[in-house]
Amino acid sequence: MPIADKSIKVFRYDINALRALAILGVLLFHYKIPHFAGGFAGVDVFFVISGYLMSKIIITGVNNGSFSVLDFYGKRVKRIIPALVFVIGIITLAGFFFYFPIDYQLNELNAAASLTFLSNILYFKTTNYFATGADDNILLHTWSLSVEWQFYLLYPFLIIGLNKLIKNKAAFFALFTAVTLAIFLGAIKYTKIDATGSFYLLPSRSWEMFFGGIAFLGEGYLKEFKYKKLFALLGYALIIFCLMFFRSAMPWPGKYTFVPVFATAVVILCNYNNFTFLKHESIQFIGRISYSLYLWHWPLYVSAQYLGVRMGPLSTTVLILLSTGMAYVSYHFVESVPFKSNLRVISCAAACALLAFCFSSYNLNYIAFKPKAVVLSGYRQLRADERREQYSTDVCFITSKTASKLNKSCLAIDAQKHNVLLIGDSHAAQYSASLREALVSKNINLLQATASGCYPFVRPNGLTRCKSIMEHIYKDFIVNKQNKVDGVFLSANWINTVTGKDSSGLIKDLNSTIDYFEKYHIKVIIIGQNETYTMTYPLLAARETQYNISISRKYLNQNAAKMDAFLAKHFKPNYISVYNYGATPPSSANYSPYMSDRNHFSKYGADLTVKRILADTTTAKFLSYINSNTAAAN
Repeated sequence: MPIADKSIKVFRYDINALRALAILGVLLFHYKIPHFAGGFAGVDVFFVISGYLMSKIIITGVNNGSFSVLDFYGKRVKRIIPALVFVIGIITLAGFFFYFPIDYQLNELNAAASLTFLSNILYFKTTNYFATGADDNILLHTWSLSVEWQFYLLYPFLIIGLNKLIKNKAAFFALFTAVTLAIFLGAIKYTKIDATGSFYLLPSRSWEMFFGGIAFLGEGYLKEFKYKKLFALLGYALIIFCLMFFRSAMPWPGKYTFVPVFATAVVILCNYNNFTFLKHESIQFIGRISYSLYLWHWPLYVSAQYLGVRMGPLSTTVLILLSTGMAYVSYHFVESVPFKSNLRVISCAAACALLAFCFSSYNLNYIAFKPKAVVLSGYRQLRADERREQYSTDVCFITSKTASKLNKSCLAIDAQKHNVLLIGDSHAAQYSASLREALVSKNINLLQATASGCYPFVRPNGLTRCKSIMEHIYKDFIVNKQNKVDGVFLSANWINTVTGKDSSGLIKDLNSTIDYFEKYHIKVIIIGQNETYTMTYPLLAARETQYNISISRKYLNQNAAKMDAFLAKHFKPNYISVYNYGATPPSSANYSPYMSDRNHFSKYGADLTVKRILADTTTAKFLSYINSNTAAAN
């Protein structure tokens, strides 16, 4: 997130407008405002601006013989750290009273990483930026600050080194551009190998800031360019297009990232400041407070959801206004303060980081909550091993962090038993342990082929791991083992298979998959859509326990119920409804909640659901069919 540097004497209305455009894109994307699905590209706009400003400061200073690395670092310290410490300080103080201990500890770990500018590395290890669970990370947005700070630390030495090696300006520009493009191509390659690492880490992001350097180095070649106004307009239009029409499913950074990066560089290169809209006070105001607004908008959004605020037009508007108000306070009373001592700023940040790390290591706010509520709120962290066993993670359930092949035991036919295959995504894997345990008494061996984000369709779909596993199942395993597989369970988070409001593709995919198995005389059961919530269920259960209230049903995602009704209507002979339309079951005797997150059952919830599945008449017919086929074969 770039900071306007006061050493730049000529005020650039266009750069301030770019800041405003970028922060609005990020805010509207994070707040899930319709038509801004590509708002995440605003961060890329910020990267280019930072690269331009830092290049101007460093290269100009080096050429004039006046550049000081320590002075450069000092200015970055004074401009970036105070506002960050201010936000994290308030989060730490307020969170002590409102966040359950295990969530508070995680917040403080993230705070310590943010204050030491290592949060991008921490999130690379733990968080997919576009995953639903990332919405719970109150400091997720600080990854970009960490990337920029790491860039600031290294960039001066790169420029100084290149300047000593190459004295010719044209040669310097050519080499700088070539290096930038080489890193860009490398980033595209790295995204294919490790999308999360490429998203968060400096090496694959540095080319965007280097593009800002290209914009600075190229300014001298465009002084007499006649079409600056036209190209500047095209640049703004292209950025707005990206913010509105790009999608998070695009590989990022990747070839599409080049579009907003190039467009931002074009606007900066053109240096055209005579547009009336650029100088409008509202645009310039947002540009001035953009750093503080970036810092505040996400924590307010996440904490509001944590406290149970349902997102709608009114609540979203209030949060945007509150974010703007807090950003103004931060800008006026923190950012604009002329701190004189770098040592004091660094010492304060270091003390806060140490304090945050201590808070992350101990349950210091445990006394504010009931013990049962604390256990419920920390289900995912406290029962991580139970969850791995429930899903058969890394063995028969493949995730983005594991290999792309199933263990041989997952598809091992038992000649002494009936063999039933479970296929699907994590919503299939969640039943695996419970089904396996329940089917033992019925002399059934459960086979499992599941992977995160992979739908159980005969049509190739999803990521590479999905295609690999599903192609093996449909083109190899079933073809060769058709006489030994007695039945199939298909399960998925069905609401994720539908694009927009069109469900015709789902009908087609399920029908073709059922037809495929019927060709081999294999009976199919579709396990239906389960409940999904708009916030983490263990948190809801903990809050119900803490405050003696009943709120969980208010946070149901109604699309899940609609999908259940839709599937039941179209696939009645094969479909088993598992959606719980009644009261939510209480937690188990050992304080296990019914669900483990927003849309997956805990082991306790899966056990209860499997009992319902086996009690369903459709399952009874399914098992009867398997037994009769076996008897006929014998």
